[in-house]
Amino acid sequence: NMGRAYQELGLLDTALHNFNKSLNYNERNRSDIGKVICHNSISQVLILQKKYEEAYQFIQEVVPLALKLKYDYYTSDVYNTLGYCQIKKGDLKAAEKSIRKSLDIAAKTSITHNVSLSYQHLSEVYDLKKDYKKAFQYYKKSIEVKNKVFNDRNVLYVNNLINKYDNEVKNNELKSL
Repeated sequence: NMGRAYQELGLLDTALHNFNKSLNYNERNRSDIGKVICHNSISQVLILQKKYEEAYQFIQEVVPLALKLKYDYYTSDVYNTLGYCQIKKGDLKAAEKSIRKSLDIAAKTSITHNVSLSYQHLSEVYDLKKDYKKAFQYYKKSIEVKNKVFNDRNVLYVNNLINKYDNEVKNNELKSL
């Protein structure tokens, strides 16, 4: 979706326009998973625009649908977004509960990006509660997971390059025969 690209560029109004366009398309096609994804994306942009109540209403609307669909990645993502909205609204108890739901799902299904994000959000919850020891512990966990993902990707990338090189060498040897 072009919305994500515009969001990354900081063009939030354009991102929102594109996500809403995608949402309309998914609603016309009765795509429940598309609706969940779009609501999540729109809520994330609204958070960046500091429209926390609107973001909260938008993401809360699709929590039951995400649970019904049983796509762990998106359910975890929705709970993370919901929890982050709740942080921004100052409802730390509800935020912690939502984020822990996201973390439970993500940890059980090895969705490392959401595990890292959940730890990051829990760090913020505990920072706001002035429990700096727990905030630091969750922050460290978030960084550890991010680093592991980064290292795993690097290993995979290097292995792919090695395989390509080996194949090229073999092909060149065959051609020279």
